[in-house]
Amino acid sequence: MIDPNVDPELLATFLDESEESLQGVSALFVELESNPQNIDIIQTIFRPVHSLKGNASFFNLLVIKNLAHELETLLDQMRQGNLSVSTGIINTLLRGADALTDLINYVRDHENDQGAMDTAGLIQEVQDHLSAVTDKNPAADAEIIRRILPEDNPEALAAFDRLCAAAGISSGQATEPVDEKPLPESVIAGMMQIRQLLVQAREEALKEEASAQLVNLFEEFGQAGAEAGLAAEEAALVTEIVEGIAMFAGSIGVDEAAADFLSDLMAKSAFVQRIETAAGEQESSSGGEEKSPDQSTAEVENSPSHSKQAKKDVKTMRIPEQSIDTFLHYVGELVVVGDMYRHLQATVLADPGLQELARQFRRANETFGGLSNQLQKSIMGIRKVPLRPLTQKIPRMVRDLSQAIGKEVNLEITGEDLEVDKSLIDLLDAPLTHMIRNGIDHGIETPEARDAVGKDPIGTLKVNFEENSGFIVLSIKDDGAGLNLDAIRNKALELDLIKEGATLEEQDIVNMIFLSGVSTADKVTDISGRGVGMDVVRRAIEQAGGNIGVSTEAGLGSTFSIALPKGVTTQIVGGYLVSCGDLTYVLPMDRVRETFRSKESELKTVSGRGRCVIRREQVIPVAELNERLGGPPSVWPRLGLPIVVVEANKRLLALVVDGVLGVHKVVIREIQGLPVEAPSVSGAALLGDGRLALVIDVDALKGE
Repeated sequence: MIDPNVDPELLATFLDESEESLQGVSALFVELESNPQNIDIIQTIFRPVHSLKGNASFFNLLVIKNLAHELETLLDQMRQGNLSVSTGIINTLLRGADALTDLINYVRDHENDQGAMDTAGLIQEVQDHLSAVTDKNPAADAEIIRRILPEDNPEALAAFDRLCAAAGISSGQATEPVDEKPLPESVIAGMMQIRQLLVQAREEALKEEASAQLVNLFEEFGQAGAEAGLAAEEAALVTEIVEGIAMFAGSIGVDEAAADFLSDLMAKSAFVQRIETAAGEQESSSGGEEKSPDQSTAEVENSPSHSKQAKKDVKTMRIPEQSIDTFLHYVGELVVVGDMYRHLQATVLADPGLQELARQFRRANETFGGLSNQLQKSIMGIRKVPLRPLTQKIPRMVRDLSQAIGKEVNLEITGEDLEVDKSLIDLLDAPLTHMIRNGIDHGIETPEARDAVGKDPIGTLKVNFEENSGFIVLSIKDDGAGLNLDAIRNKALELDLIKEGATLEEQDIVNMIFLSGVSTADKVTDISGRGVGMDVVRRAIEQAGGNIGVSTEAGLGSTFSIALPKGVTTQIVGGYLVSCGDLTYVLPMDRVRETFRSKESELKTVSGRGRCVIRREQVIPVAELNERLGGPPSVWPRLGLPIVVVEANKRLLALVVDGVLGVHKVVIREIQGLPVEAPSVSGAALLGDGRLALVIDVDALKGE
């Protein structure tokens, strides 16, 4: 059980940082499996596992500490070359990383890791791998042989020692102590300052400047340890000390608890004892003169190294996500107020006697608009986080799925350095997982099937993230067989979703995979069924103001694309406002292609396609917006009215409206209780004159 005196904020910091550090470990394990000779990957993995072990000890999380210790030992044997990387070992390490993550999540709710799960089986699995090292330990064998050699035969003993030395192992012979490198004077002086600062921390938490200097001193100590060529266990302890001070200084500061924790670690370090012995000898040779704590602190705070460190430090603070969302909500309200000011400005401008006031009003309104825009950008910047927590899961997912069904898949990820609104990470997680599983299970063929049609037996899955206008776009492309359009159409007929003989374009058939129950899979598997659940995926994306689409080419594969607004918590977007009767509607600005007035020569009724407009030799289906939204049908054709061409479901659609009001920045609000017969309305926006404008989901509109 965690000590109740432990600071809750420190525990929360430990849990957050531990979870973040483990997020990238699984991807590194998969990379190591493909590059088993790359020791740098093992070193990169070793660090977070070692840190987790040390920090878990401080919080008395013994289950986490013990499991991390076993995994660390396994990694260390691989690092030293005593164990070769294998699929079996990688499987164990992946399960270990999953277990550590589960344990951390359990601690969040229960404040202990006891009873969270039985790790005995996993630890035994690790020890089974380690037994291979014990069974073939040459140093242990050499020591046994050395003991049974006759002591009265120095020639044999010397020959055996030379043989062991040539093999790079110890023969068990006592050796003369190796001369240690002299310690730098700065490290000896630094250790004296460290001890003085830790004494002060027990009396009162160190101020920010003194904490920064302590971090700097410990980093110099760690560097000295690296240069001294310490043994693995001692080097790991030195690393744990350096990371321990960084954890405290970066979260709640250095106080009595931190000083005790660091002192306990330092007491175990032979390297610390060596430095302090040298410091003691130095003090004795100088007459044992001691400096007062005040004098020592003054020197610490005025040291040149500290001033450099302070310049590099960036202050951070943890803020609840809900607080940021509340702030963003009020920024959205400012946008609405700005639109009210623009409406008042237009009213004042219409009065000839108020022209000077109108000009002043315009200047003030422009200033207000500029500041609110900057405020919006700033708060959205605070919410931005890297995509890596999302992309780091993909290699593990692809590895496990492809191995489970006997396929070989090469993964390519691009755009993972992009930063997005935090809400998008959770929103994209389920669709990303679903489409990757579909792509591997039903998109990419088996190696035998690919080889039979002249393809590389190894399939390719490309995952790309990019920023496009006001949207974040995720695309997942496989080089498989492509969608079976005949199977999709037949399934839709079977479910009575379309009528026999209906005229459908290829994209219409492709879009049917988003209808409930439509699947092209020959058989249902435990992994996925293309089409199963895609209606749920689409609904979740559209509820967030985004859209999803798919394109396919027979024999070459399929591409799924998801576009989501950069910020989905408060949607402040550019909207194209149009009117129909007494109502005002908002069309997504990124979907509007052009606007023109209807002419009789361009309006046609095409056999099999219904009402259309001929524009630049393109035949575009026409829909009267008012009629498609449940209004009464109008007399055809209606000449001279504005027509707005939008992109809907990757096709052009011409919407007839009564008027165009122009481009406005609007804040989209969710409308509760919309009737099912109004699927084309996805929300509303408050206008400056107090009216509501309905936001149109253009993908839900259809032409005749």
